[in-house]
Amino acid sequence: MIKAIAVDDEINALGIIQQFCSKTADIELTASFTNPLLVYTYCKNNPDTELVFMDIQMSQLNGLKLAESLSELNIKIILTTAYPNYALEGFELDAIDYLLKPISFERFERSLGKYRNSNYHLISTVKQQDDSLEKKETSIFVRTNYRNIKIDLPEIHYIEGSRNYVKIHTSKKTIMSLLNMKNIEEMLRPHQFVRVHKSYIVPFHLIEMIGKDFLKVGNIKIPIGESYKETFTAFLKENSWQI
Repeated sequence: MIKAIAVDDEINALGIIQQFCSKTADIELTASFTNPLLVYTYCKNNPDTELVFMDIQMSQLNGLKLAESLSELNIKIILTTAYPNYALEGFELDAIDYLLKPISFERFERSLGKYRNSNYHLISTVKQQDDSLEKKETSIFVRTNYRNIKIDLPEIHYIEGSRNYVKIHTSKKTIMSLLNMKNIEEMLRPHQFVRVHKSYIVPFHLIEMIGKDFLKVGNIKIPIGESYKETFTAFLKENSWQI
């Protein structure tokens, strides 16, 4: 169950969000606020709050400022506003979505779908015995085309970021998902995957060659971003790669 709150200094706008949430099975609107100054304290005292529907233009506090302060609590934001000119600033704050008023229920549902997709961190682990050694096989589930599909980690060749979604290149096919690079990086980090560029994540065991500013996974040449070189070098040392 998604624990959410709504913030808007217009009572009618709050009522719309409350109505939409009541029609949605997997979300619970635990609180609503017309005063944005109360929101940070509430979220800090209620750490199970996951999502905030937030207006931008509010008299007592700008919603973008509030969204920035809530980011330290790891709370996701869906912005609601009658002003489309704030969209770029909203996405720079890593907002899940930007709902332009008046909001339809269909658009509300699509926005929630983006949230569910960005938070689908289900990882399953299967253990087997192989030649008296424990062999761990892992998989992840990602959402694509309104379905959650299983991807076996050994099949992933590399991950490529592309605007608001990622391309997961596997030995069988390429899978597209609305996960962003930060989300997929967090999912894969415990499984010997490393981010080498703002747009690329690779599995350690498939790296065949490393150059000055690129590496090779099979026949694929992947750039190494300047800002990622230090952490990538540390990762290689931790995994006994001779550099």
